[in-house]
Amino acid sequence: VVENAALVVTGELPEDFQLDLPSGERPEMPVPVADQFESPGLIRNDCEDVTLSFPVPVGNPAANLVGYLLATAVEEELRHRKGLVYDVFLDRILVNPELSLGVISCPSEVESCEEIARGLVTELRRLATDGPSPTELATAKRAAVDGLDDPRTAFESAHDEALAVLEFGRALRTSAVVVRVFTSKNA
Repeated sequence: VVENAALVVTGELPEDFQLDLPSGERPEMPVPVADQFESPGLIRNDCEDVTLSFPVPVGNPAANLVGYLLATAVEEELRHRKGLVYDVFLDRILVNPELSLGVISCPSEVESCEEIARGLVTELRRLATDGPSPTELATAKRAAVDGLDDPRTAFESAHDEALAVLEFGRALRTSAVVVRVFTSKNA
């Protein structure tokens, strides 16, 4: 129906172009019902990656720092001390204009998945209860400052903002600030 139509075109439309659509009520959009999981929760799958995800408010540098702290702690404990994972990856997935999902993935052997999941939760609880150690915090701060010297930082921020505009119609907010900081540091 016209009320629910979108047309995307490149170039000019022919003068005689006409699109006849029926008029009527816009169909209701079904609202997905979220599964109710205890937090933190363990979902078992026979896969070789153990993944922990957590909400990260968009444009909140402190929240990004928490993800880095957790990924670093998990890498130290599960990769270097226990040798359970091959690597630790930290990523973000944009969910909506105000929220992204931080994702820590640990590729490993299937037999180790449960122990790795427990290790992830243990590190999460340790950081939530005790906070980062002075050494962990200093390392994270240094990495954040070093990131400003990396051209990928400005690119990733601009990419996230462009994605937010394209997917959610949100106005640009933070990429100009990151580009300005990056430019001033490299001037």
